[in-house]
Amino acid sequence: FLRLSYQKFFDSDDELNTFLVSKLNVESINARLMKNMNGFINLNLEIFNILGKSHPHCLSNLIEPLIYSLSISEFAISNSSEFEGDIIEKSARKNRQAGFKLLYDLTDSLGEEYKWNQYGDIMYNNLVSNKLPNFVQENLQQPSSLMKIMCNLWTIPNLNFFLYYENYAPVKSLIGLLPNPNAKESVLNQVLNFIISLIENSHEQDSNYIETLTIIVSFCLENLVVLLENSSSNEVNSKAVDILLLLVEKDFVTDNDSRKILIDSLNLALDKPKNQVDLNVKSKIIKIIGSLIVGYDCSLEYIIPTYTNISALYSAYSDRIIRTVISQLMLNLGNRFSEFELVGKLASDLNAYSTKRINEPDFEIRLNAYREINQREYKKLTNLEWLPIVHTALYFINDENDHSMRSSSSYTLIRFVDSMNLQETKEDAESYLNTLKQ
Repeated sequence: FLRLSYQKFFDSDDELNTFLVSKLNVESINARLMKNMNGFINLNLEIFNILGKSHPHCLSNLIEPLIYSLSISEFAISNSSEFEGDIIEKSARKNRQAGFKLLYDLTDSLGEEYKWNQYGDIMYNNLVSNKLPNFVQENLQQPSSLMKIMCNLWTIPNLNFFLYYENYAPVKSLIGLLPNPNAKESVLNQVLNFIISLIENSHEQDSNYIETLTIIVSFCLENLVVLLENSSSNEVNSKAVDILLLLVEKDFVTDNDSRKILIDSLNLALDKPKNQVDLNVKSKIIKIIGSLIVGYDCSLEYIIPTYTNISALYSAYSDRIIRTVISQLMLNLGNRFSEFELVGKLASDLNAYSTKRINEPDFEIRLNAYREINQREYKKLTNLEWLPIVHTALYFINDENDHSMRSSSSYTLIRFVDSMNLQETKEDAESYLNTLKQ
């Protein structure tokens, strides 16, 4: 620690941040210096947990020698060809790896109160800036130590300023990993967590923070479609959907074009199998779509694929929560499009639950809806309107615990066939057959 002659770089008459790698020279770096830095870094790694808990006020004393050690190591690695042999370079790489781990622990332990601004320029110029041109390629396989610091710690308010350097270059480098098809799951999860953390803290009114969010929101709307289309990871898909939900809840999605992009993304996620997008996530997706449709200016033809996807879920899921969310979306569609007004109400009633008893169906409302369909409406329903009704009937026809629901569902499917036989042309009748195939 005391043998590191770092003070001359921090005690000059100039501002502290004038210590740049460009001031170093090869002659000033030798094996003994690298050994001293290695001892300093590894000793502090060993005792950090004890030191941090017992004497937290001492931690800030580690900052300057650590910045110095990491800066020297970066310089030695960048100029490795100028050293005789490979001892210096190997030592520098070991020091950098251990040093970034110590920097992570130190930054994390100092918490939200410590003012890092005085070290901002020196840290960014010496340790970060030269990493960004190749940042995506170097982090595809696993998150680097620097990437972990950026994702996990720079989202803390007192460290946000690191994200603003060079026209928000760190932010752009991180989110640039998302659309890359070669990025591993662990890498994508780090970036998605980074985005979630920033959006969740979007109450911050600083202009730089707002610009950061603008960059992220725009990027997410353009690229999460690709991510959801290509990803087979349940965790990645779940976090991507969480981001989309946050964008809606925080009112970042207000224009029609953004709504369209978002609905397209969510439909892709709904089409994925259960092992890639689980039940809880699909419930969130349906909730988001329901919110977006309320103010969405689009044609009936555009919304039909969404309506078709949602209708099919009635035959796939038994969970009360998701069935209730589906029904709410059907009601929203009915409020938005007159063509879905009747079926929205019928589908919701067919899947009604008691407001007094948890998880108990409201049999009265359900059976009344079946009677309305089977006795009056079946002749007038279009093949499109039949879609959620048929999927609901296909689900309840297998209900071993309730004979009345099973019987009513069976009769509704017969009425569907009756409705198909009433069609005047072969083409119209075939459209009803297609409903069964969806």
